[in-house]
Amino acid sequence: MAGLFIKLDKMEHNHLPNTPHCFFENGETEYRYFSEESMDNNWSMDWFIKYVGLSEFIRIHEGTQVVFKHPEYEKALQVDAGGLGDFFSHKFEVSIYDGVL
Repeated sequence: MAGLFIKLDKMEHNHLPNTPHCFFENGETEYRYFSEESMDNNWSMDWFIKYVGLSEFIRIHEGTQVVFKHPEYEKALQVDAGGLGDFFSHKFEVSIYDGVL
């Protein structure tokens, strides 16, 4: 995404997965983090994808909702990005995707 610069070293993480394997092994869960930079839900989703390294596993990308599929795992995972009341508190709800890819 052109013009989007996120400084990864300035984020505070709350048990976020740091690899695609961690993400897929954790399955259905919720992640939260708090940023020093103001971000809307679309920006925070882009940050999450980049931080975890999930770009190559995107199958559906609809802004704040993204579906990922890794060839080594049976299930596809859907992530919904949302806020926690301000532009500095973010959450990601991960669920099993039951649609067709």
